[in-house]
Amino acid sequence: MTKRSYKQLLTVCILIALGSCIKNDIPYPQVFGEFLAFEVKGQIGNPIIATEEQTLHIELEEDVDPGQLEMVSYTITENASISPAIETTIDISDSKNYTITTYQDYVWTLSASQNIERYFVIENQVGSQEINSVNKTAKAYLYKEGDIENVTVTRFKLAPEGAAY
Repeated sequence: MTKRSYKQLLTVCILIALGSCIKNDIPYPQVFGEFLAFEVKGQIGNPIIATEEQTLHIELEEDVDPGQLEMVSYTITENASISPAIETTIDISDSKNYTITTYQDYVWTLSASQNIERYFVIENQVGSQEINSVNKTAKAYLYKEGDIENVTVTRFKLAPEGAAY
């Protein structure tokens, strides 16, 4: 066999080998990574899990610190992983993102809210007070005869019981 015939035979063999390769066109399964359950101490009711938006929202009792939430339990999609890891104490005073990984990554946003009762009453007050916790302002109205220089607060609650005012 000549050198040229050998090269031609080798080329034919390589082409046959390349043409007979199995194409791996089987897709990975689509397994949605999600929260199925979530509970912390001081949580009111069940969490609101919105799968389309990939959000989880919890309502907290007013005396719970959202920066120091003690985990009770959580459940995610079977065989999925989560990062960062959920510790025994978590901070969701601001929304926090977690990534649940199956074959793909799914970023979930966890948030919490508290309905804190706030009120104050002043002597000679007319109507109810207006409290804006976002802007940290409070407003009340006095009778026209009221002394605006000497206002007496008779009752108030602006934060959870035991918090520093």
